Amino acid sequence: MNPEEFKKFEKRRNTRLLLFFILAPFAIYCLIRFSKNQSVNEEISGVVVELNYDGHGNPEVKFKEGDFNNLLLFSFGGNERNLKVGDSIYKKRGEEFLFHYKKNDSNNYFLYRTYKY
Repeated sequence: MNPEEFKKFEKRRNTRLLLFFILAPFAIYCLIRFSKNQSVNEEISGVVVELNYDGHGNPEVKFKEGDFNNLLLFSFGGNERNLKVGDSIYKKRGEEFLFHYKKNDSNNYFLYRTYKY
């Protein structure tokens, strides 16, 4: 490769790198916004009958009726393991908050924690 070809190659490489560093953050921003919109538009409600954790420790819950819901989009603040079978979870469509209820000694549910997207 002669010096002129090398300069052209280097110029193309630099242009590609510049485009990558401009487009990559934009793509990440779009993906985060899309996942947030998906999460906000979803309604979650029910008593947890089955509980699994994915490879990263994110809880997947199954309610009496329905499939597994992965809750990885919510910030549990390191308290993911506080979620137990028998707990109740509620998230209203259009809101960013997930409400976690537990049973007390008199078998009534009380608000245990609130998690934000």
